Amino acid sequence: MKKLFILAAMIFGLATISTGQTVQLLNPSATSTLDTATNAGTMYLAGRVTGAGTAVIQLNVTKVSGTVAGSASIQASIDNSTNPASWFAVPGSDTLTLADASQVKAWTVTANALHYRVKYTTTGTQKSTPKAYILLKKTN
Repeated sequence: MKKLFILAAMIFGLATISTGQTVQLLNPSATSTLDTATNAGTMYLAGRVTGAGTAVIQLNVTKVSGTVAGSASIQASIDNSTNPASWFAVPGSDTLTLADASQVKAWTVTANALHYRVKYTTTGTQKSTPKAYILLKKTN
């Protein structure tokens, strides 16, 4: 009986440890139905965070063709509105200047909003594929 109790306690302990982090692929929003950016334009890769803690948002850019140029930044919102005024720049985050190559950028933020997105703006004649992920390390 004692062994059974110890085994149950270990399983419960592992279950609570494993729920501390979640990884989510940020999907193109309703305004961006494609996963490839072609020429000049803006694409939003959006996702939702549930819980409080530290979030890491990573952007992977793969150059397909042409001359990749532009910028990428992160934005947050409480209500996920389609109104651009409801989205704000995340304090302390910087903007990635897109280079003519494949790139990876990670931003670390304190998760204090429900919705986050990467604003991916390209210029010129290019074709690139942005993929964004968010990892939330929850605080206990």
